[in-house]
Parts: sequence; C-alpha cells; structure tokens
Amino acid sequence: MRAAGWRLALGLAAAGPLWGAAHTFPSPGLIRYDARCLTVEGLDVFVSSAAATCSGLDRTLWRQRLAAIKAGGFNAVTVTATDGTALSDWLRLAHDEFGLYTILRLGPGAPPAAVAAIAPEQVTRRGRGPGGTILVQIADTPELESSYRRVVGSGIEVPLFSLGVPRLRGSDDPALGQIFDALSFAPSAPFGPRVAQLTALESAQPDAPVLVDQTEPAASPILELAEAVNAIEQGATILSFAWPDPAGPEAIRLNRMLARSGPELARSHPLTIQAQTGSPDVTLVVRRARNGATYLFLANHSGALGKRGRASLWLDRDGVEFGVDYALPPWTAKVMRLPPNSTDAEAMEQLLGE
Repeated sequence: MRAAGWRLALGLAAAGPLWGAAHTFPSPGLIRYDARCLTVEGLDVFVSSAAATCSGLDRTLWRQRLAAIKAGGFNAVTVTATDGTALSDWLRLAHDEFGLYTILRLGPGAPPAAVAAIAPEQVTRRGRGPGGTILVQIADTPELESSYRRVVGSGIEVPLFSLGVPRLRGSDDPALGQIFDALSFAPSAPFGPRVAQLTALESAQPDAPVLVDQTEPAASPILELAEAVNAIEQGATILSFAWPDPAGPEAIRLNRMLARSGPELARSHPLTIQAQTGSPDVTLVVRRARNGATYLFLANHSGALGKRGRASLWLDRDGVEFGVDYALPPWTAKVMRLPPNSTDAEAMEQLLGE
C-alpha cells in the first residue's frame, strides 16, 4: 500500500458527471478523481505541493530543495517539464529517494523528450509504492485540443488540468472534456473575489476537484499560510504553492494539520450557519466531514491589525450555539475540529493557530 500522502480508504465507484463529457481514467484503480479529490490506489489524497525546479541548477541543489519540501511535511512537489534528461533524473530522485508525488507543468514549447520522461514515472506505470507523477498541466493555447491528443498519444495517463480556462468547464468536447480547469491565485489578491472565483469553478465544474495554483510566493510565509487555509476552507483539495521556505514553521503547521485531517477535509462539505464574529475582517467558515466531524475556520483578513473577540455560531443541523474566543494577528487563521457528531464545545480540538 502506498506510503506517501494522507489518505482515507474508500470504494472505487465514481459519481458520474452532471454534464459535459464523461471523464475517462485509463487506470481508475490506480488514480482517478471526482468532485472532491484525487483517489490514488483506492485511497483519497489531499495534495499539498511545493514548487521546485530542475532546469539549470546544480544537481546537489535538487536534493537540498527536495529535502526541505519533505521536511516541511509536503506530500507532493510541482515542477516545470523542460529538458528531458534532467527531468528524468529529477523525477526518479523525487519519487525513489523522497517518496513524493509530482505535479508536472507542460509549457507550450515543452520538448517531446520531456513528455517522454514523465511517462514511466506516472503512478500508473511505477507499480505500487511511494511516489510518482499524479497530475500533468497542459498550457492554454489555441491548439489545446491538439496538445491534449499529443500528450495522451505520448503515454500520459494521469489526470490533466489547465489554469484559468473557462471553456474546459463542463465541456462536451471529447478532448477538452478530459481536462479539468484550476485556479491560479495571485499572492495578496482580495479575499472576496477569490471566494467568488472558487464558487464559480465548483458550480461550473461539479465533477472535478478544486486545484489552487500559486506560482509566485506570497510576501511572507504567514501570508502564504493564510492563502492556503483560505483555499482549504473554500473546498480546495489540491494545493500547489510556491513556498520559498518549504521547511519553515508555517509550512510545517499547515502540513501537520493536513496529515491529521486531510482525508476528512477532502470529503467535507460547507455548512450553512448563522454566525457573528464581531469584526468585518474576521470570517467564520464551517465544514462537515463525511464521518460527522465538524471543522471551524476562523480567519483574520486584515493585513494591518490583529483582531480579538468572540465568535458565536449556530449550526443548522443541531440548533446548537457555540462560542469561540479568538486572538488573531494580521493574516492569520485558527482551525478547530469537533469529533464526529459531537456538540460539546469542550471536546473541540485546535489544529492550527495559537
């Protein structure tokens, strides 16, 4: 059984798409996805990936960067596919030595040798065990359909995605319908519009997971952590962020939470609640996992002022009022978990935050 990643054993049956072309998976027992997350070897995976590079770097720096990503608790690494020989060596290092999943970016000019280097390192080809390529990004071009056919014809079997391509969402085209769309977040972008973007993506593409990509690092590790938590509370289950210091305390805190609760969060849904936080800068989002566990996300979206107060909320299912005290520095979040079907605030476990 694959050792890398955070997973929850579930059946292989996939809910069919509500509209658009039906997604096909060459090896669904090894990798597939549905509306919530990726499923690898029959187990749900919450993907937390940090970016790296292999082109033009001394090879000793490859190991240094991958070691930092592994130390930070990430279960995946994102890299751009360029030179085929270097990429092949880099993928074997990431998979065999560090047991990481990989997400590959194929730019418009990616050479055939780079695509060929990916094929044997896919989770569909490596056999059971840690590590392997799980996703490949295709760049948006006017010839996207041709790019899809070329990539698939080169032996790429894992799921394909692109960034910010609305025509992919719910497409009936037999080629475009096999590529799911994802969101690219600019660091420090306003919170409100990003929530609207995520909501629109889920509504228009209800049969694919939410992938959030941030190619440029945020202004600070604290802000990077806030960006990641905001994406999770809105339903993202695949995070691909730049993380300039992947072994820093913020990254470790995020990934420690996901190691504990990633599989539950991957199968969670938002709850309709009534809530008061006492500040327009402080938001409260509640999600409930399939097993009945409840997650509360309190976030301060002010980059200048810390916020202190008490949040009150009423859960729709239970009619139970909760009060949660908070003291949140700028751009920070607090994540808490109630055990399955519990309404006892004393049983609440803090997963993130001071």
